[in-house]
Amino acid sequence: MSDKPLIYSVNFKKQFEPMILSGEKDITIRVNRADGRDIKPADHLNFYTGLRSSKSKLLGCNKAFIVIPIEIDVKNWRLLYGENYGIFNDAESLAKRDGFKNVDDFFMFFEQTHKSSLVKANLIHWRGDIAIGFKWVRLSRIIKVKV
Repeated sequence: MSDKPLIYSVNFKKQFEPMILSGEKDITIRVNRADGRDIKPADHLNFYTGLRSSKSKLLGCNKAFIVIPIEIDVKNWRLLYGENYGIFNDAESLAKRDGFKNVDDFFMFFEQTHKSSLVKANLIHWRGDIAIGFKWVRLSRIIKVKV
């Protein structure tokens, strides 16, 4: 694996859009990928709603600042994570930073969206405002076709 920062498209449910744009939501929890290519600090994040649909909307971008392994025990409503890192002090503040009204809504969301009773994931924190209104540049190779 390369140590160079990678670019990730991060899709959010529409309910989180206002909180992302306002800066109220500055963390996300992403389940560990099967291929091991999880987001790492300094990776570039493009934030979307409706990704891979006709209603896809680019919200903005930022870089991953801190990535912390986290386990969510949805059956017993418990969190297991490493040191505090100054991001949150308890489950309630984590839930609010992640865009939920309270910790009950947080755990209910994970109960409804994940089949496993133990969710192994990464908590990803970005710093500051997201870049909005930039010119989008296609990163794939341009292929010219003769007609």
